[in-house]
Amino acid sequence: MIFDLNRMKIFMDSLQNPQNLFQAIHIAGTNGKGSVAKMFYSILKAAHKKVGLYTSPHLQKIQERFQASGKQISSADLSRLTFFLKNHVQRRMFPFNSLTQFEFLTALSFLWLAEQKVEYSVIETGLGGRLDATNVMGNVVLAVITNVDLEHTQLLGKTRREIAFEKAGIIKKNIPVITGAKGEARNAIKEMARLKKAPVYYVPALKLRPPWLPRFFPLQGRHQWHNAAIVKKGISLIPDLERIKPRKFKEGLRKAVWPGRFEKFEFKYFGKKRIVFLDGAHNPAAAKALKDTLLDQGINKVVLLWGMLKDKDRRKFIQELAPFIVKAAVVTLPSPRTCDPKVLSMEKALQGKFYIGKNLEDGWMWSLRESGEVPLLVTGSLYLVGAVRGLAPLRNVHPNLD
Repeated sequence: MIFDLNRMKIFMDSLQNPQNLFQAIHIAGTNGKGSVAKMFYSILKAAHKKVGLYTSPHLQKIQERFQASGKQISSADLSRLTFFLKNHVQRRMFPFNSLTQFEFLTALSFLWLAEQKVEYSVIETGLGGRLDATNVMGNVVLAVITNVDLEHTQLLGKTRREIAFEKAGIIKKNIPVITGAKGEARNAIKEMARLKKAPVYYVPALKLRPPWLPRFFPLQGRHQWHNAAIVKKGISLIPDLERIKPRKFKEGLRKAVWPGRFEKFEFKYFGKKRIVFLDGAHNPAAAKALKDTLLDQGINKVVLLWGMLKDKDRRKFIQELAPFIVKAAVVTLPSPRTCDPKVLSMEKALQGKFYIGKNLEDGWMWSLRESGEVPLLVTGSLYLVGAVRGLAPLRNVHPNLD
């Protein structure tokens, strides 16, 4: 990783800036970016807009990151554009050796979305905002900063204020920005918006379920009410979208299925009912939201399957969930950045309650056997959630990501 936008700007210039051929809704924030992006995308699709979506990471296959008008990128298009971009780098002899994976995939997404002739694209940042590879778009119509918490402090800053300034780097001159951030983070966003002469709108967290949410809303938890309120306000700030009919808005929310976000499965395992929750929470703020959602569902005990990346705050994360844990299995993630399960097992919150999985499948099968009347919660990383979705017997019961 090189935290710099120069390479991306040079590269996109060489491709004649396909990222400027559509109107963009640009989304940054510590948590909730993907859920907010999916809601925007689903609502615009329900309103018959030609809309694209670029998110990260994927759960099971890379095509999930690239969507347009209800379809993922085809394997043929992914291969074609990969070879084109690789050859383009080699032919043009850029003043750098290569692109990072995220830079490469972001450039590919811009090319593909331009080819699809989308009118709008919903684009999620990867890390931060100011120097994120997505921050090269010249036709942004709305900037969204969902919230700000302490994460990636080695790159973004040690305080919420410093991190907020980095995320506020997506704000464009005279373009509205909407945020759910609080305190010093919100003040920093307002300062940046003032410098850019951008109108800024604050959406507070909701204590009660808003009446405008559809009866069936697939994204569980009060934090998702907040995310939906951010989306509702954002839609109203884009002239062409503010006229979306309420029934189309509700239809979009009803169809905003986002796998791996408090996703519930029920099935029989050796003749006994099992309940499994998959949630991609990966930092303390997300763990707190997960805890609140469990309580709202009347759940106060779980068997835990846990894995995290080594650069995450594992101590504060597991402290949030500790009161719920009856037993836990700790496992290695399918990522070179995985935290050693032996390190995870040393957390005081797990003392006397943990099993170290020989591998991911072993940890999954152990935790599945140990659960029963108590639900099984799989959390700590989207890498973990995606991998577990592909394991038996879950792979036979989960909905297709296509």
